[in-house]
Amino acid sequence: SSDLLIKIKKLNILSIIDCCINLSDLFEKMVKLNTSLDETELSALTLNFSGNSFWSPVTDKLWIYLHPRSYLIFRKCTFSDESLTSLFRALSLHKGKSLHLDFSGIAVTENGWRIFRKDIMGESSEKESIHLSHKSELKPVCLSTLTELVWDNNVIDSYNVKSFTNFLKEQPHLRKLSINDCI
Repeated sequence: SSDLLIKIKKLNILSIIDCCINLSDLFEKMVKLNTSLDETELSALTLNFSGNSFWSPVTDKLWIYLHPRSYLIFRKCTFSDESLTSLFRALSLHKGKSLHLDFSGIAVTENGWRIFRKDIMGESSEKESIHLSHKSELKPVCLSTLTELVWDNNVIDSYNVKSFTNFLKEQPHLRKLSINDCI
């Protein structure tokens, strides 16, 4: 628990796969314990949280505790309605050199995807489109340090391809993209 979080500073790879952990709580504890991972002497840090869950929104202070070169793996994680959006908002504040994200095959409710598409990808609903002028469209969130995104096994269809493409256009340092089995 808290001893483990303090010792994380000496690790360059941490893997906590399929452990039935609420990652929102884990990240909140990291913030409360001031377990900063950006002070390590490592060249990069890989954190693999695959197969776990986010049952509540993620603290926006998470970015402070990430290593400047972070590789975060969230394969097959389950997200509550607002947790995926809150995680992306927190990661958009990352001030490091590079951020590699793997969100392969994540589980999100339809409402969670709707919130994500609106708040992160800048998609407006038909009702909102009527009220917005052409000059005031919603803008996708920019993750200024994002260099790699793995989005395998998540649906990209005619309904969301435009918002996904607009989101990608806002990522100035994105160099690697994987969208296998998305169409």
